[in-house]
Amino acid sequence: MHPYFLNLKTEDLKIKIHYEDLLLFSGSCFSENIATRLQSLMFDVYAQPNGTIFNPISIAEPITRIINYQVYDENAIIQRDDLFFSKFHHGSFYAKDSSDLIKEINESLHLFETKLQKAKFLFLTFGSAFVYELTDSQEIVANCHKLPQNRFSKRLLSIQEIEAVYQPILKHLADVNPDLNVVLTVSPVKHLKDGIVENQLSKSTLLLAIHQLKSTNPNVSYFPAYELVTDDLRDYRFYENDGAHPNQLAIDYVFEKFKSTYFSEETRVYFDEQLNFQKLKNHKPIQEQGNAYEAWIKQVKEVKEKLNDKYSKKPIIRIY
Repeated sequence: MHPYFLNLKTEDLKIKIHYEDLLLFSGSCFSENIATRLQSLMFDVYAQPNGTIFNPISIAEPITRIINYQVYDENAIIQRDDLFFSKFHHGSFYAKDSSDLIKEINESLHLFETKLQKAKFLFLTFGSAFVYELTDSQEIVANCHKLPQNRFSKRLLSIQEIEAVYQPILKHLADVNPDLNVVLTVSPVKHLKDGIVENQLSKSTLLLAIHQLKSTNPNVSYFPAYELVTDDLRDYRFYENDGAHPNQLAIDYVFEKFKSTYFSEETRVYFDEQLNFQKLKNHKPIQEQGNAYEAWIKQVKEVKEKLNDKYSKKPIIRIY
């Protein structure tokens, strides 16, 4: 361990991720990075039902809608130029026809509801306590979609607001899926456009709200992604040139902590075998002919069959 690292110890949970578990991720960049890495190694992952979202109210929005039996309709749609977007989704959700967009976001909502009933873990990553509200309706939006600034007002959420939204959500999730473990995290990405002092105030609000939720809900835990980067690594050589986003070294470091915290021994073996197989597939000979290429084809086939036999109870393994 580097002498300047604090080597922060994460919470030792009795319940671990098994490689067959359904894992859900929603929110800011931590959820996106971890989910993408696990998906690439054949874990059963469903991520970002509303796209990448930063504020906790918008992250909670689809779950609140599920609890209240509400679907999306025209009231959720806003228009920019010739495209339609959702107030409650990332800009990756868009369409040229509003009815097509409504259909897409409702399909995503329904799938998320189905997954919530079966998942073992739900990871929610809060990025910022600042929210943007439409001035005409006071609705908190997930994304401004490059609309004129005068259509929005910006403010900082209170701890009480966040807690008021999440307490009924956590109770509902515990009722419909008692086996679900909810993990709350705060993104280490610095929102410097808000201001340095304001970013610290925002992160502090999120951390205090999470502490309140964790203390009153036994199915909730906290993973210190924020502290691992800002306090354990605490050096700008672990950030990209913008000074805001953790670089690959930092992401890898956090992921190793994630593995040691949540992976069972079986899952670690599964992860390593999948990783080695992916490396083998990617180490393809330049020329697709000759003895070296034939040997590579044979090796890939043999390893694939071995993994399929070993993990035959996990159908997802067969999508190679």
